[in-house]
Amino acid sequence: MGAQDNAATLQAFNDAFNAPDVDKATSLCTPDAETLMVATGQTFHGPDGVRQFFQGWTTAFPDGKVTTRTLTADDNTAVVEFTGHGTQTGPLVGPLGTIPPTGRTADTLFVSVCEMSGGKIARSRLYFDMGTLLAQLGVVPTPAQAQAGG
Repeated sequence: MGAQDNAATLQAFNDAFNAPDVDKATSLCTPDAETLMVATGQTFHGPDGVRQFFQGWTTAFPDGKVTTRTLTADDNTAVVEFTGHGTQTGPLVGPLGTIPPTGRTADTLFVSVCEMSGGKIARSRLYFDMGTLLAQLGVVPTPAQAQAGG
């Protein structure tokens, strides 16, 4: 597959998140797909992993939407920069435990670097600033709050 196909697949994955349509998202990945959330160290494998990754975010942020900022691709790779926006009204599960719903809104910048195979996502590395996300949710102080308190 070519660059345009790979870009279209990655955009379709983000569109599936916005739907939300986990079956569509899963269909855009290879059967042995691997997703690594760099900020948490969590790795998700295969269709069940794609489903777990997808549902983790949509459970925590049921109104969550992503907006593509930039998207570039070649014959083997696709990279998307996007903003995630939503209100955390569900539990956010991570490697250190579960953050109960905070009712707070977060706007977070993400970058996903994807290795593509046959026009599908084979490997994905998702980068985002966990500290900023947690501060927006009120779980940790913002840098300004930390400086004022210390």
